[in-house]
Amino acid sequence: MEKESVNWYAVELFLTICDAGGITAAVKSGTAKISQPALSAQMLALEEMVGQVLFERKPFRLTQDGLLFRSEFEAIRHRMHESLQKIKHQNQEVLRIAASDLVISKHLPQLIEHMKMPKNARLLLKDAQSHQLPALVSEGVVDLAIGVMPAHADRGKSPLAEVLMQVPVGILIKKQRSQKISDWNNLKALILGKDAPSLICLPKENLISDHVISSLRKKSIPWPITVEVSSLSHVATYVSLGLGYGISLDHAVADRDKEFDWIPFPTNIVAPIKIGMWYGDHPPLLAKQFMQTARYYTQKMVGKIK
Repeated sequence: MEKESVNWYAVELFLTICDAGGITAAVKSGTAKISQPALSAQMLALEEMVGQVLFERKPFRLTQDGLLFRSEFEAIRHRMHESLQKIKHQNQEVLRIAASDLVISKHLPQLIEHMKMPKNARLLLKDAQSHQLPALVSEGVVDLAIGVMPAHADRGKSPLAEVLMQVPVGILIKKQRSQKISDWNNLKALILGKDAPSLICLPKENLISDHVISSLRKKSIPWPITVEVSSLSHVATYVSLGLGYGISLDHAVADRDKEFDWIPFPTNIVAPIKIGMWYGDHPPLLAKQFMQTARYYTQKMVGKIK
């Protein structure tokens, strides 16, 4: 049996008539872009092809068959539009990166600037917690991810992991005239005292929080979380309100803002945090270029490569 071809031009004219509210309205509005006799002829031919009357002319009203026809072909038109957009963009280069909001807001702009992405390339950024990053890469949601790595992350497991730098961990403190905290020994005595300060940090399941709290516990220095924040970028805000002392990787906050002091943990108490990248076995070209830029950036601007 020979397949019957669809007159897509007539279908589009029919949908135009439906949107306009009739043949006359479609012609007067200019949306049909043909004369009224020609439009009427196209509709008669379409109804002959379908074998059903699709609408009443005066006043305009879709029949039951017309309602079904409109619904089906609007859905087809929508799928065709989506397919067209997919085809148009399939050759467009895309760089998909997952990272914490702190990395996205503070470091990625400089990396992208150094990288000089092609003008037609698209950049897709996904905000995620550190423990979510490896899965986002292995599941193909992103091309690569940047964030805090657990101790075992560089043992060659999939996805591939590469340590870029090690960052010291410290405590951000609001300066007080009455109480000067000058070093770790002062801070330790305060934590172990009767009036231990409240601790501001990410939730306890976060890699940074877990790393600090478990490291302190091993040294018999219990310090429970009092204020949980969703991002390291919020720590300074709540420290400035006097709600406690905050875990921070950014000693530059104290350098920029004289309101704060930053007390680093001794490395034998809390080891530095590893920051690195996760990526697949065969990263796309843009991802490879970004990775090279990240290595250069961390070496020149941030710290010592492992």
